[in-house]
Parts: sequence; C-alpha cells; structure tokens
Amino acid sequence: MGAQGVFDRGCGVADPPPSPKGEEALVAEDRADRPASLLGRGSYRKLVVWQKSMMLLSEVYRLTQGWPAEERYGLAGQARRAVVSVPANIAEGRGRIGSREYRQHLGIARGSLWEVETLLLAACDLRYNDEHEIAPHLSLSDEIGRMLSAMIDRLDDRPR
Repeated sequence: MGAQGVFDRGCGVADPPPSPKGEEALVAEDRADRPASLLGRGSYRKLVVWQKSMMLLSEVYRLTQGWPAEERYGLAGQARRAVVSVPANIAEGRGRIGSREYRQHLGIARGSLWEVETLLLAACDLRYNDEHEIAPHLSLSDEIGRMLSAMIDRLDDRPR
C-alpha cells in the first residue's frame, strides 16, 4: 500500500518517512533536520503516527466505496466515522495543554483504531471483502496501534 490520499494531492503533507526505531518512529524530522519533540509543541502533521493514520483513513474510504449501498449508513458509515476519529484525536490531543488531556485523546484514537479493525473484520465475515483485501489495512492498523501505545506509555511515565 503506497502513500495515497492527502500525501499525493499537494495538501501540505509530505510523504511519511520509513519507520525508524524508537522515538523517531513517532515523530518525523522537521524542516531544519532537527527531531521534533515527541511530547512538546509542534505540528501534529509531523507525527508519523498521524501521517500513517491519514493513510489508513484514505484506504478505508476507498475500501468502503465497494461495500453494498445498504451499508452506506450502517457498517460503511461507522467504519468511516471511526477511521476519521483516529487522526482527528491525535491532532486534537497534540493541541491540548496538558499531558493528561493528550493521553486521553491518544486513548480515544487507539479505541477508534480497534473499532476500525473490528468493522473491517466484520466486512470480511459478511463477504464484502476477502482476507487478502483487508490484510494490508489490518497490518497498518497494527503499526499505528503500536505507535499509539508507545506514546501513551511514554506519557504515563512522565511526572505529573
């Protein structure tokens, strides 16, 4: 699955970098080639986890276009709402003042991510997609989930 969606339409978001290890896996380099702070101020758009969740958003929207019309306000609508919630909560949390609020929004994003996974698995069970069609999306979702968990753990380790 290539970088699609906002990444190839000139919406002001650069292609996400390859997934490095450690803190750099969560934050892309800024324009001055200095690592952006994981928890400090800075654009949410520099967070690799946000970039990857935007990729997932685009892919889930594409996938749900092929689902039956009767699912437009059912399973497809719910999957779309849930996948939008992931990057939206990452961004909203990044804009909050305290780490407690940031952590809360990251937790909501992770919950929405797991909701997306469940809805994709339901679509597979209902034969709207086969396992091979949803596997890349589940893999990307797993990666995003690990990143969110690492960020939450890091926030939990900070003094309050």
